[in-house]
Amino acid sequence: MLVIISMPAFEARAQFRSDGCGCPLPDDSSGGERYIPGRGDNLQRLSGDGKYLAYRSASAGAAYVLDLATLKSTQIEISPRLAREYDFGFGAPIWSPYDPDLLALEVFCSVDTALSGGHAFNVRNLYTYRVSTKECRRISPDTCGPVGPYGLAFIDWFPSSSSIADSMFVAFPFPNGEHFTGVYCPQTQHFLPYPTYNNQPLEPLVMARSRDGSHIVTLVNDLHSDTRKQTFFLDGSQISAPRNIDIMQHASFSPNSKLVALTVDPIGTGPTDANGHFTDTVFTQVWIFSSDNPAPKEVKVINFQCLFCKYNFLGADAEFLTDSTLAVGMHADLDDVSPLWEITLDGRVVRQLTYLPSKVAAEPPTQNSSFSVWPTIADRSTSFKFASSNEPSEFTMTNELGVVVLHERIATRQSDLTVETAKLQAGAYFCKLRSGSGELSVKFIVQH
Repeated sequence: MLVIISMPAFEARAQFRSDGCGCPLPDDSSGGERYIPGRGDNLQRLSGDGKYLAYRSASAGAAYVLDLATLKSTQIEISPRLAREYDFGFGAPIWSPYDPDLLALEVFCSVDTALSGGHAFNVRNLYTYRVSTKECRRISPDTCGPVGPYGLAFIDWFPSSSSIADSMFVAFPFPNGEHFTGVYCPQTQHFLPYPTYNNQPLEPLVMARSRDGSHIVTLVNDLHSDTRKQTFFLDGSQISAPRNIDIMQHASFSPNSKLVALTVDPIGTGPTDANGHFTDTVFTQVWIFSSDNPAPKEVKVINFQCLFCKYNFLGADAEFLTDSTLAVGMHADLDDVSPLWEITLDGRVVRQLTYLPSKVAAEPPTQNSSFSVWPTIADRSTSFKFASSNEPSEFTMTNELGVVVLHERIATRQSDLTVETAKLQAGAYFCKLRSGSGELSVKFIVQH
């Protein structure tokens, strides 16, 4: 159900509704709250050369770079770290405007230093990451001390940047409590403050720039209103939306700069129920129109519930991959995982990009009469089972980076230990089952 609406039809707002399209509403039987997937990918951003998609695994506390040609995801490993640093989260990756091999992102970390007397500092540091070499570099302001700022927001990487003088739009508190919002140059440690009101910038915030530099989507907050109303602009003119927007999650331009895609949470239009909630239920949608006109005559609406019977409770963040396809996050109701998908502008699924559980190919295991593994190597399966017949054993599974993914002890004659591959990233995994009498080794590859 791809909806193409001309401007006069904008009053026929039922076109944007999700109820009545044949897909059941999400289950809310658990205390009136809808089920949120335990794992999911979001904040995906395309590199300047179109080869890579950087994204965040929201609940896994990790960030990755996906090679769009091979669909191999590489985890961004922050190294070297500060002494006693533990990283537990990442912000949205932002690609360099002058180098398609370079990105920057916030890293949420806990640092326990000798100076802290055993107290851990929860801080946010700013790092760059080079895709080709996996090199990381901490570029947080020096004035924030050896640990880093308590709260840093990396908002934009301006096009005027160069390898010798970056211009990054950031916000963070100095150690003396003074709050800074403005342009930061890591190479020179210079700062250019922006005018603010209640620590919020008065200047429009850039949400997206077209690749050729001819178009821009900006957001302006009404900081003097209790409702914190947001207004959105395309090239300085307010966007005439088909219906009111509650939240704009993301904006993206097509590589040829001719189209813009807005990921939005629309506001219902009524009637309302006894609690004042709009009864024409709507969920996250993507609105696509020509970047030449902030009041477009035609808008393509991607309604995830009606097209795919899927939802976006961890964020859709529609990002153009090509002039005719988008990368989006979506999941079926009650799913535990919300992966990234590539879809067309006319509402067809091209491929799943992350968390691909489909095919598993395995190499023959080393022989040992004390252990067993099934299914057989000729099978294609989404799980493996291991058992130990004679004595207790230890099971370890690592990924290509040498990171331990699973570590368990198996009791003697335990029925089995099942390894589910459905939630693993694509790539190679190495399993070892070891006891005093020997070991069994298995390598399997999650393929697409």
